Amino acid sequence: MLGFALGSRFGMPTSVSVLAAFALLLIGWLIPRWWVSRKRAQRLEAVEKQLPNALTTLAKSLRAGTGLIQALDYTAQETPEPLGAELEQTLRELRLGANAEDAFAELSARVGSNDLDIAVTAIVIQRTVGGNLSEILTNVSNTIRERAKLYGEIKVLTSRQKLTGNLMALIPVLIAVAFIGLNPDLGRLLIDTVPGRIALAIGMAFEVFGLFLIRKFAQIDV
Repeated sequence: MLGFALGSRFGMPTSVSVLAAFALLLIGWLIPRWWVSRKRAQRLEAVEKQLPNALTTLAKSLRAGTGLIQALDYTAQETPEPLGAELEQTLRELRLGANAEDAFAELSARVGSNDLDIAVTAIVIQRTVGGNLSEILTNVSNTIRERAKLYGEIKVLTSRQKLTGNLMALIPVLIAVAFIGLNPDLGRLLIDTVPGRIALAIGMAFEVFGLFLIRKFAQIDV
């Protein structure tokens, strides 16, 4: 609607108004998804940073002789948001009589962390076959810390490639802006003519596709 309104307000051709409306429609669809995805990623990152210390606290409580529910209660009190709230919800479910395996499976599904999946799997296996849970959680915590350290090193190594890719993607845009600024009459052919719009759309599509590939190639699972 905003694209059509701007087009009629400034007397743009119908094709330009349609192009502006489609561009704004795409932006309005992508921005909320990007925002929610970004907030989810930030929350997951915060949980994974808190997880090793929480597992260490849980293991120490178990080593001191407390039961699982008491140890989980102490860990939930000592762990801040957002992981602390998730542990408290699991604790409430256990106190209301929920099966321990189901409660921890729900915790893993809510958080969506691979590291937490490892810890939950260790707890479920220990409750099934037995073993020293405090020692198991300590080993899991050390493993998660090593993975986080390795991931940080990989992130540093791939940041240069990401920056190079972003600069390479920015060069055609800067050249196009400079070209249009030096020769506006010729630059308007990209907007006022059908072949120009097709070329502009193809160029923008390849720009987005190139950025997507660069970011995909730079993502390494640990």
